[in-house]
Amino acid sequence: MILLSGPISPYVRIVRVQIEHCRLQDQVEVRMVATRVADSPVHPHNPTGKIPTLIVDDDHAIGEARLICEHLDGCHDGAPFAPTQQTLAARAFEGMAVGFLDGMAVWIREARRPGNEQSPGIIEQEQARALRCLAYLAANTPWQHQPLDYARTCIGIT
Repeated sequence: MILLSGPISPYVRIVRVQIEHCRLQDQVEVRMVATRVADSPVHPHNPTGKIPTLIVDDDHAIGEARLICEHLDGCHDGAPFAPTQQTLAARAFEGMAVGFLDGMAVWIREARRPGNEQSPGIIEQEQARALRCLAYLAANTPWQHQPLDYARTCIGIT
């Protein structure tokens, strides 16, 4: 398998944490690729051009971090990193963690744009979302003393 990757994507980070945590380095080759170019090597495998993209074989590629992690769970014998069967509370917590990560990605992407192209409204909205999520994490602790998994990795606990 080949993981098409980049240096700063938080979604790539999640998959790479799983690869290391589950000791799958011998099964997955990680390739750094450019994504925001017309001839990106991602396009033939994933028309969205998004990373991470996991090339599984000649006919299949997976282009979403959660789905990649679910697939990789079938490649090792340990506890699932991205369990498909979860309690409602665990699913709700993972949803919040993914929402937090999505907002952080938008905030960072917007802040990296040239100053005259930035949207102060988007930056303010994503900052407010991040603060609400951090307050939730401070008040609710289902993530403490739990095994490493997809949700915990989304919020940076590794």
